Amino acid sequence: MRVSRAERLADNALSQTVTKDVLLGNLNYYPEILPYLPEGEQPHYVALLSVNADLRVDIGPQTGVLKSNNAALVASEECVRIAFNSNYVVEPYEVLEGIEVAGKHPKRSFRLHCGADGQSWSHTEAKTADDWIFEDTIAFIRDMIEMSSSIGDANISELKELERLHQDGQLTNAEYIQRKKDLVGRD
Repeated sequence: MRVSRAERLADNALSQTVTKDVLLGNLNYYPEILPYLPEGEQPHYVALLSVNADLRVDIGPQTGVLKSNNAALVASEECVRIAFNSNYVVEPYEVLEGIEVAGKHPKRSFRLHCGADGQSWSHTEAKTADDWIFEDTIAFIRDMIEMSSSIGDANISELKELERLHQDGQLTNAEYIQRKKDLVGRD
């Protein structure tokens, strides 16, 4: 059952970064992601994060560090997940204010800004990963944050109808995201 679900999610992803082996944690340094994905959530991008850095959380003036030997940045249609060891952090796009990247490959880091109490999450990309994987994952997250912040009250009912069509299998992932972008682009 787990393998068939992993294969289905990999087949429906928008990028080649989501594979069965990535989702199952069968590749070096990747955490197992599949158990932390609720049924119905479709991951589209997965970027490997550094094994030599920890997940940092800042809340106002306070800073905390979570040990994260194996970590990945996972972007779906609904949220961003940072999967690490046997744990994860999840932030829906609606609460995210932005994502910034500092440095150059292979030493880039990202900071994911949340609206709640000035909270942010930060980590570093894996040096061994292809740079396009990190770049494409960040670009997808930025697009989803922008779309989420642009949705007006008038478009909510249309958005719910798109979601229903997508869940019923009448729209592919790519069609759903494109129609969602089209909807958000008009006011």
